[in-house]
Amino acid sequence: MVLRQDGRPAAGVWTGADSADCLVVSVAEAAAALGVSDDLVYHLTERGELPCLRIGRRKVIPRRAIELLVESAVAGFDPPDVLRALAGRRAPRDPAQPAPPDARPAR
Repeated sequence: MVLRQDGRPAAGVWTGADSADCLVVSVAEAAAALGVSDDLVYHLTERGELPCLRIGRRKVIPRRAIELLVESAVAGFDPPDVLRALAGRRAPRDPAQPAPPDARPAR
């Protein structure tokens, strides 16, 4: 198990016996993998945004739920659209790509 100096699991590291085979992770491990606090993971589970299982008094988070959370966050990400929105205009054209037929020459 990879730990930070304060004894908590290192961010982005799946820990456990054989982490590749683990179906669920602890709240602390989920928090470390997402780079957030344990409190936020508990809050997400209480709001139903992150599914969890209760095993006795312990809450565990399915690995796949964490993977799907991240995948859904980046699914619609399109860097050129973001650049256009930030610039309030069309994103700069990649010089390696041919200019569209209606494009004016650059000055």
